[in-house]
Formats: sequence, C-alpha cells, structure tokens
Amino acid sequence: KTTAQVLYLPESAEEQTRQAALAIERAFQDGITRQTVRLALIQPDAPISGEEEPWPGGSQQMYREAGRPLTEALLSEVRATASSLQTEEEKNSGKDYVRPAVTAQDIWDFDGTALITARAASGPSGDVQAL
Repeated sequence: KTTAQVLYLPESAEEQTRQAALAIERAFQDGITRQTVRLALIQPDAPISGEEEPWPGGSQQMYREAGRPLTEALLSEVRATASSLQTEEEKNSGKDYVRPAVTAQDIWDFDGTALITARAASGPSGDVQAL
C-alpha cells in the first residue's frame, strides 16, 4: 500500500535556505558527506515562483546576485560536525552554537565558479564547503 506524502515548497530564499540546510544535516547524519544541492536562483527579496528569472548579465549576474548570496546563507545555516574527527577541545567548545565565518574564493569570474567555505567556530571538524 502506498501512502501520499506532502512536500512543502518554499516561497522565499530564506525558506529555501533553511529547508536545504535541514536536508543537508539529515543526510550528513545518515553518513552522506558529499551531496549535490540545487537551489532556485532568484533575485534578492523576490518570491520563488514558476516564472523564469531574467538574467541579462548571464552567469556572472546569476552568481553575483543569487548563487553566491544563497550559497553563503546556506553554509552559514548548516551544522554538520564530523564527531569522529572532533578533538576534545572541539567537543567542549561546541556547546554554544556560533555561526561560522563564510568566505568565497572566486575561481572563474566569467562563469561564476567559486569555492565557498564555512569555517566552524568549534573547529575544522565542522567546516563545510561548496563548489
């Protein structure tokens, strides 16, 4: 017997980011450490809709105005600490959550390729990266 499952679709960039962060954390807890996450690239403060977004500046504009800000917001939300790699100091300092420091290193400007890193305040076992 098959049961129906309701899937909530986010209506804003903030909702999308939070939903993706929770999915990443659940997968990480299940042992999946390399993941592919796809986000709707939307203009800042625009609602998520079925309409196609205009990007006259091409991939550079998509990266600058949507891709990078969404990815930075996502990585600042994700809490995925590899407990098997934690030192005693990291275990003790991780009791109070502090948002990670998020940095972006542009690789190719013309196509918006970048390495975005979230450095966890608790130590390197909680660092997260996106390419």
